[in-house]
Amino acid sequence: MDDAGHERFFDLIADAALDPSLWTTVLEQLTAEVGGRGAMLSRLNVRDGTGAAEFVRPDAEDARRAFPYYASKNPLMLVDDPADYVKTWSPRILTDEDLLPKTDFMRSEFYNDFMRPLDMHSVMMIRLAIHSGDVFAISISRAKPGGPFRPEELAATRRLHPHLLRSFTLGRMLDTSQRESQNLADALNALQHAVILVGDGGVIRYANTAAERLMTRRNDLVVDHGILSAANPADARRLHRLIGLALTLDPGLRDSGSMIMGGSDLRLPLSVTVSPLRSARRSVLGGGASVMVAITDPEASIGLDEQKLQEFFGLSPAEVRVALAIFNGQTPKEAAASLGISFFTVRGHLVRVFEKTNTNRQAQLVRVLLRAIRV
Repeated sequence: MDDAGHERFFDLIADAALDPSLWTTVLEQLTAEVGGRGAMLSRLNVRDGTGAAEFVRPDAEDARRAFPYYASKNPLMLVDDPADYVKTWSPRILTDEDLLPKTDFMRSEFYNDFMRPLDMHSVMMIRLAIHSGDVFAISISRAKPGGPFRPEELAATRRLHPHLLRSFTLGRMLDTSQRESQNLADALNALQHAVILVGDGGVIRYANTAAERLMTRRNDLVVDHGILSAANPADARRLHRLIGLALTLDPGLRDSGSMIMGGSDLRLPLSVTVSPLRSARRSVLGGGASVMVAITDPEASIGLDEQKLQEFFGLSPAEVRVALAIFNGQTPKEAAASLGISFFTVRGHLVRVFEKTNTNRQAQLVRVLLRAIRV
């Protein structure tokens, strides 16, 4: 594939985040790139073997009919300890021979009754995500005459892997709401995750409701004359560089990327992913190149149960309210103003909160509360 072809392929992968139907074309091009016979995008549960898959291959309908039964027979996905598997799982590229000796694999029911009739012999697995025991992956297969996947084919796939991971992650963020609405703006606004679309020079074209709330609640992200930036100069430079790389027309430089932004002893950092979008099919994007900036705020999804805090630490209702104010980033003076009590009352409550949680600083208190909600 030449440079222009790679650029078009990167565009296609990025656009698949917004349009799941494009994954079929992504699979077709991936299969051709590594000399495969077919591919599937699958979801398999390591606990019970259930799952679903979309196939791109000459006999896709036959594979689709047989898959529900044979998914639970796949020795590459059968694990002795699902909990340990989930804990140690990582997004990697593997072949069937990395997981099981070929001779053992070829003796399995899965190989003889599912793979061999469909002219599959070798498998490359491109891991994408794991959630509640469900493993999402792309599997590319080839026939026996093609032999095992060669090192240069695996290396080429590894270069594409970060693009596939970012697109799949962004697509999962959009999936639920996009199914419910044909309008991208409505879909983006339905998300709990902050999403900002920017054009040339980092000019903001669109920010969903979650992004507007985030920028109001936290000062890590700023808007300077309509341009997305960061309060910290070092963060701003990294963000502008990622946006520039995602917007450039040079296929040798154009890329997606991620960074951590902000954070302090009292605030968790934001996770920012920048991904290029070139689709002219989305009216919300307007004309020209666009970049999607997706921001995950770990604190946004944290819900502290007041009753649980009282039970865990023996806090009084008034002490819980002060602890929550500190957890949400307020200073003692700000907590006093928001709670309508004096600074000295807040300080007294905070002393007792420190005693009951075995902490002596606000940063320690925040970490203890974070651990408590994960119990």
